[in-house]
Amino acid sequence: LEAAKLPKEILVQEVPESRAGEGWLLIRENAAWVWLVGDAFFHLETAGHWSNRLFDNAPGCKVSRVFWWGGLRNRTAYYQRVETLLEQYPPLALIPCHGTPLTGKAVSQVMYHALSQRR
Repeated sequence: LEAAKLPKEILVQEVPESRAGEGWLLIRENAAWVWLVGDAFFHLETAGHWSNRLFDNAPGCKVSRVFWWGGLRNRTAYYQRVETLLEQYPPLALIPCHGTPLTGKAVSQVMYHALSQRR
């Protein structure tokens, strides 16, 4: 990662608690942060596929049940890490790999609520 020499406006956040090598990009856009995340957060408008209903991935912003129970080595440490990141780099936009972007002043609260639902 150091060799990539990314601009200071782009932070790479490794998620060491992840078993699958989850990594996020946090991008500073003017005075706001945009989070690009992998499998950790979903934002689906409808459940659609049966697996999303089974694993409670939708509707809305959710932490995947599969990721929470199978993809993390230490859920408590992960919860604390995300909580800290939300405080340090409060997002005005979440761009998940699964679903549609979520934008607005309440993104941090929505993500925190989704995280709290898995505790």
